[in-house]
Amino acid sequence: MTTTSSIGALFSRLRGGAGKRAASEIDPICGMSVDPAKAAGSHVYRGKAYFFCSTHCLDMFTTDPAKHIDKEKGMEPPVARA
Repeated sequence: MTTTSSIGALFSRLRGGAGKRAASEIDPICGMSVDPAKAAGSHVYRGKAYFFCSTHCLDMFTTDPAKHIDKEKGMEPPVARA
């Protein structure tokens, strides 16, 4: 897992440089606004970094990311085909 500080630094560079503050992200579990530089944790899923207000939210997400992301979008998780 990538550390929170390195993810925050990466997002800062991608959003316009080290001197600018990164925009807040939304914790996909509880809906809180999270500053990536101060997040309790992060997780990359399907190429997107998600940030969390607490390790509890991070743990819930990492158990089943699709469940939380698809619920957020109002969709059912994809069904695995044999």
